[in-house]
Amino acid sequence: MVIKKQPAPKPENLKLTNEEPSLLLAIQELIRTGGVDWDEWWNEWEDGIPGRNESISNYKIVDWRKQGEKPRYIELTLGDSKSGIRHIEYFKNKKDKKNSIILSGTTLQLIQHIVQLEYAGGSTANESLSAKNSKPPLKGFPAIELYFQQRNSQLDKKPDGSFYPPAEGTKIIRCVGFTDDTVIAAKGLAEMIKTSDIRRWANAIAVEFGSPLYEWNKGVACVSYSGQIARLQGLEGYAYCNTLGEGVELFTKMLKIFKQIPDELGFNISKNSKPNLKFPGDAPKTLLLGEQWEKPRNRPVATVVFDRATLRLPLMTKPIQLVKGSVVTYSGD
Repeated sequence: MVIKKQPAPKPENLKLTNEEPSLLLAIQELIRTGGVDWDEWWNEWEDGIPGRNESISNYKIVDWRKQGEKPRYIELTLGDSKSGIRHIEYFKNKKDKKNSIILSGTTLQLIQHIVQLEYAGGSTANESLSAKNSKPPLKGFPAIELYFQQRNSQLDKKPDGSFYPPAEGTKIIRCVGFTDDTVIAAKGLAEMIKTSDIRRWANAIAVEFGSPLYEWNKGVACVSYSGQIARLQGLEGYAYCNTLGEGVELFTKMLKIFKQIPDELGFNISKNSKPNLKFPGDAPKTLLLGEQWEKPRNRPVATVVFDRATLRLPLMTKPIQLVKGSVVTYSGD
């Protein structure tokens, strides 16, 4: 089969007829506006959509807009703009000239922006943005893991005279601002982690948790540390303790690894009204398939002692050993 090459079209063949330019402009205008008459919509919006069916709406006309608080907008789009996008400055209250927000989009998008702004938690220039999902993520940063274990000499006895397994505890703090990914470091999004950083952290852990061995008194109360500052410090979580002070002490020591101090307003404590019933000292038993099984204890009250610390890097499969007891085990130069 032979395919013939078609000649390039000549300029005169590309000219539009007298009717075609107006048709093209009409299509462009339809795409830009979505078939919506902005001026008609604005008049209805400004007046609170008069004549709407109030019987099915939560918004009554008297509550929709108070007199003197009607919205206003300023058209910012230049007359010779060819983008098809409009830019406006929107005021919720025409009398409040200090509070406004810039909106951009097609006619339909601008309408969506305005409705979202008014009734779905949007903000003006002087209002706070929603905090939902605004905290910086911690996943992806290197993580230091601290392990604690109950001493064998302090194991709890079961009713039959045998011993429960040693109670354990693990706490994690992220190395915020550091990365092991060269691409991320090259873009300046985080500092490339160095052996000197790791050794500095290992030495700090040995001081704070190894000399002497730190004892974490685990209890049934839940002490949490959270908030924007906590997240920026790489530490947002909880610990089971006996008192608020014990939890604050534990989190404070963890932050000292990075020479940080905690946010006093970030601590909270929660307790069950009947802890002895909710968290019994002896493991509850259940009958299953004709045999008696022992359930794991929930929040056992025990003193766990610092055992070791490791560093996990996202691009490495095995953790890096940092400290064992009071001894720094990291061997990097």
